[in-house]
Amino acid sequence: MVSIQQLDEGLLQVLNGLICLDVTLVAAVLFVVAFFTVLIIIACNIVGLETLVANVYRRSSGEDVENVMMAVNDQREVRELKEQVSELTTACGNLQRRHVILEKEVKDKISIIDRLQSRMDQMDESLAKQTRRIADLEFPRGPPAHEIHNGILLWKIEDYEKKRQDAIHGVKTTLSSRPFYTDLRGYKMCAVIYLNGYGSGKGSHLSLFFVVIRGDNDALLTWPFQKKITMMLLDQGNGDHMIDVFHSDPQSSSFQRPELDMNVPSGFPEFVPLESLNNRQYIKDDVMFIKIIVD
Repeated sequence: MVSIQQLDEGLLQVLNGLICLDVTLVAAVLFVVAFFTVLIIIACNIVGLETLVANVYRRSSGEDVENVMMAVNDQREVRELKEQVSELTTACGNLQRRHVILEKEVKDKISIIDRLQSRMDQMDESLAKQTRRIADLEFPRGPPAHEIHNGILLWKIEDYEKKRQDAIHGVKTTLSSRPFYTDLRGYKMCAVIYLNGYGSGKGSHLSLFFVVIRGDNDALLTWPFQKKITMMLLDQGNGDHMIDVFHSDPQSSSFQRPELDMNVPSGFPEFVPLESLNNRQYIKDDVMFIKIIVD
């Protein structure tokens, strides 16, 4: 039989075994807890490290993106500048070509002007010669019966229609007035009219000119001739005269001391349109009146 002492010893051994088992279990639990705690700490560190890495990457990526955008913008600006330079170069080339063309056009126009000026000089000389011939025919040399010495010429042109037709057909294209003077010992002058026009007014206008003539007192006068010349086509009805005024140009050869019988005429190739002569009573009873005032 088993004694009580033996039972107690067995129970004690069982308790000791249980106690040892509990300690072992507790140690195991603590180890597991410690292990998981370490894992959690490591996991947290890993997450923090990943977050830190992500933040660094984001900052790095942002800077890289910004740098890339700046580089793209720089390249765009460079491309735009190149395009502008190309456009300016093209425009400059076009301007240079246009300059060459304009320069040639200017030279051509200057040449045309020179030719026209030469032609005008020839026409002025021809006009002067014709005027001198007509004056010689109409007013033979010698003292005139009635001289005008107040600077005012009233010129009566009779048989207008016949003289107009003669001018149209080239029989006699020009008429000269008798000479008149600014004063008793003054400048000698006359008027010249083209009933079918002259120069730019030929066939469309009545042309009226003023002429300085060589006189006996020229050596005593002041040159160049400097006066105001008023030229009038008189309206024989209500007095609505056609009037034009100009001042002598001291630089013009027309107003220097005459070296020939007459200077080059100066005046208005387009004094009045021919078609307007019938609008008023410029012509009445086949008579026209021209008035010249020199003062």
